[in-house]
Amino acid sequence: MNLLAAIFMALAFTTAVAALFYRQLFEVPAFTSRVSDLHDQAAKVRPDLDQIRNTIMAERMKELAQAERARKSISLKQLIQQAGYKWTPRQYTIGSIVLGLLVFIVVLVMSGNLLVAIPAGAVAGYFLPRHYLRGSCDKRKSKFVSQLPDALDAIARSRRAGVPMSEAIKVIVRDGQEPLRSEFQILSEDQAIGATLPEAMERLAARIPVEEMQLLSLAVSIQNDEGGGIAKTLTTLSNTIRERAKLTGKIKAMMAEAKSGSRIMAGLPVAGIGVNYLINPDAASLLWTTLIGQIVLGGSAIWVAIGLFVMSRMQRIKT
Repeated sequence: MNLLAAIFMALAFTTAVAALFYRQLFEVPAFTSRVSDLHDQAAKVRPDLDQIRNTIMAERMKELAQAERARKSISLKQLIQQAGYKWTPRQYTIGSIVLGLLVFIVVLVMSGNLLVAIPAGAVAGYFLPRHYLRGSCDKRKSKFVSQLPDALDAIARSRRAGVPMSEAIKVIVRDGQEPLRSEFQILSEDQAIGATLPEAMERLAARIPVEEMQLLSLAVSIQNDEGGGIAKTLTTLSNTIRERAKLTGKIKAMMAEAKSGSRIMAGLPVAGIGVNYLINPDAASLLWTTLIGQIVLGGSAIWVAIGLFVMSRMQRIKT
């Protein structure tokens, strides 16, 4: 009897202990096993997500590279639009022809030589308007890039406050400055007629072909595909653009001396001819009144132009 009572007491004690520590003895290992299985599944899925993300980025970079190649061969109409003018290609062509004719007449009256007047009119009619147009494009794009970080910060603040993306863009349209205001107005209009934000950003990047807009378009496209908040992405991008602007400013300051030297060197021949004309007009006028002088003058102008071109290429640095 005592032995049987002891066996029952031992079983009761074992049962009580098992009941008290059942969760620790049985459920925790099972739970740990399930967590381990989930970690294993996540480890298998994570490379797939990384591969998808890398594929999306590779495709977008390929598209941006194709757009960059297409940008280098833009039409006259696109060049005028990038410069921010309302001209038509017909108006631009007429203005170029008129400028070329005026220069041709002036040079012909001054030199009396068609061999000098015709090239001068052709150069003035074709290259000068193009140079002015491209300079206007560069100035407009630089101004746009300088205004872009503040706009991105404003949109990020609006998004953190719960404002919809379309309304945040309208705030930039209302409070922004040119040329950013007009470009974001077109962006807002594109969204209003049914374009998605990535599509509207791609069109904006095509109108303003700068690396900063390409980065913004890429970031918005990836964010749209993967989901999540865009405010942090815009803030990071605005800081990146500001750092790039600082670096570009430092490089321009370092190259300012070289550019000034090249301009002085290009102006020295013209200044020398002017001083010689003031000292001895008869001797200096032989440069444009005689055939040999005109050949020497034309050859010198060509060599100066080649020197300027080479120096400008040497001073061009991509950031």
